[in-house]
Amino acid sequence: MSLRYTDNLVRRACRVKSRAARAILVSLSAVVAFGLASSLYAQNDGSARVRVIKPFIGYEETFQWSDVPEIISEGANAEKGADALEYAWASDLFFEKQIWQLQFAYKNVRTIDVDYPTADGKLKTKRVWYLVYSVTNTGKQLKAVQDESIESDVSQTIVDQNREKKTFEFPSNNLKGVYRGEETTYAKGDEEGAIEFVPRFVLGSASIQDRLVYERKTPGGLFYGQIRGTEEGLYYDSYDPIAFAKIARKEGRKGQNFLDTTHISTRKILPGETVWGIATWTDVDPRIDRFSVYISGLTNALRWEITGDVDPNQVGAGRDVWRKVLKINFISPGDEAHSGKEIYNNLPGELDYEWIYL
Repeated sequence: MSLRYTDNLVRRACRVKSRAARAILVSLSAVVAFGLASSLYAQNDGSARVRVIKPFIGYEETFQWSDVPEIISEGANAEKGADALEYAWASDLFFEKQIWQLQFAYKNVRTIDVDYPTADGKLKTKRVWYLVYSVTNTGKQLKAVQDESIESDVSQTIVDQNREKKTFEFPSNNLKGVYRGEETTYAKGDEEGAIEFVPRFVLGSASIQDRLVYERKTPGGLFYGQIRGTEEGLYYDSYDPIAFAKIARKEGRKGQNFLDTTHISTRKILPGETVWGIATWTDVDPRIDRFSVYISGLTNALRWEITGDVDPNQVGAGRDVWRKVLKINFISPGDEAHSGKEIYNNLPGELDYEWIYL
């Protein structure tokens, strides 16, 4: 239904001779117009809408093939023959893991002005950026299990220095192509499927209006302008009790309980349970017009790569580790005096959200 339709109702009402009928048509057009306006407002005010991102676990996230260089280096220093083979199993090893991922729901980022007391007894107003969200443990997890229908040779026989034959049994998890994905579903309230959510919320922008620039164009004249996108700003979520209390009063419904980033990580979320939280950022540059929120802790999926010299005495040395992180993209058009309702989750030509490894 369009505004043109309501306009036609008004025009028809004016042509009706009966005063009672005309009043009915005018009232009807007013109701239709009000309903249409409310609908448009609900669509444009994305901050009031809760968006849900359902868990997505790929089979490839349940395992990784990798060397264990600390063990291989020991084999390289051993004598040739049987001793060297004893370390060969640490090459191209299969690492398996049961992966979980929380369901994430959120309202668009908003801002709120908060008064803070100062040392001289006065109040200072600061703008706080915040994200209202919830996490749900669906109870579903995925792991890689060995496919017993596939037969593979897991042994190797060599002749040692004394010309004696020796057979070495290699671990079955050293074989490619013998694993398949298996989903485990925990019942509601089952403590075995409980998940600890230890989040980190980072607001990042690469589109700050960086600085004012003066460039000489003509003798005696100056050109005035701005450079955009030359500086990247990162802001980390921190617990702000004053802002948290005000946001909770504004956003919460009756009986709804919010947790901050610190306290939400101190409890386990049972299968079927939903927990609400609030992330806040202060001292954010108000000139930001495009930014993303990076959320870690929603899953235990990770990848690693051996990058340098390893230290046998230090586990994990010489490796880069990346964790699966949710990235939500936002746009905040307008000047620095914007209100929270101007922040949207639909950047032109970009994804609303994406899963990345950082």
